[in-house]
Amino acid sequence: MNINDIATPTYLKASDLQGKEIQDVIRKTYGVEFEGAKKKIVVELARDGRAVVLNRTNRDTIASAYGAETDDWTGKPVVVRAETTSFQGRPTLGVRVHIPVAPQKGAESPFDQFNSPAEFGNPFNFN
Repeated sequence: MNINDIATPTYLKASDLQGKEIQDVIRKTYGVEFEGAKKKIVVELARDGRAVVLNRTNRDTIASAYGAETDDWTGKPVVVRAETTSFQGRPTLGVRVHIPVAPQKGAESPFDQFNSPAEFGNPFNFN
């Protein structure tokens, strides 16, 4: 029996994601001190219910989008997924937080200027 199969962990791990991503909003943020480590910022996800302990990369990603004041992150959308990263010089699977990009209303696609594929021409001279 695997202990990970019994209880839902409080903190989200890369192995919990099993190749899926979580689209959620931040419920709250708080600091936690782990034994022998500096205080870490923790982001609790509203729908998922679990929390992500932020490393510097994830912290900076959120701060660059929503500001340095963690109280302002509440209610903001995030995407969490597992990605290969480097830990102590070795590739490993880690949790990465991304900011979702919403399409802007009325934004034009660079392809909107073409009405049909025929307007691209026939660069290879296929008949």
